[in-house]
Amino acid sequence: MATEVDDYLEHFGVKGMKWGKRKGSTDKSSSSGGGSSSSDAPKSRKELRALDRSNRKAAKQKRKDDWDNEVNTARDELDGKAKKLGEAQKEYKANKATMGKVAAKEILREHEDDFIQTWNVASLQTTKEAQVNMIAGVGLLALSAIVPVAAAAARDSW
Repeated sequence: MATEVDDYLEHFGVKGMKWGKRKGSTDKSSSSGGGSSSSDAPKSRKELRALDRSNRKAAKQKRKDDWDNEVNTARDELDGKAKKLGEAQKEYKANKATMGKVAAKEILREHEDDFIQTWNVASLQTTKEAQVNMIAGVGLLALSAIVPVAAAAARDSW
């Protein structure tokens, strides 16, 4: 009893081609844009990673810029807040007589807290200042490691 088998596997792919991968068109000057850069084609993993990386980089830069703006704004506001605190301290004696000690002290405390909060933010470093200080610290550390070696080499050569 002989049975013919019609079910068998044929492969018509290109030699060296990976299974499940398709070659993009090599003609990039066509009207559709060609390859995976057209808007209707799905993006490759490499393109998605590059987009993700650029988005993370942009978000990190935005956080740094927001931080720097907050510190610089606090530095700009510091003089005005100091003047307001000085005026509140001068008015405290007059307010104490007209409003009462507790109410006058509360007004003075609000101005003090506002000034202290602005002072704390203004005393922080911007990202650029922090980077400069870090580079200077690393440079001094490297220099302090090199100087004794150079001094010993100079002493030995005499």
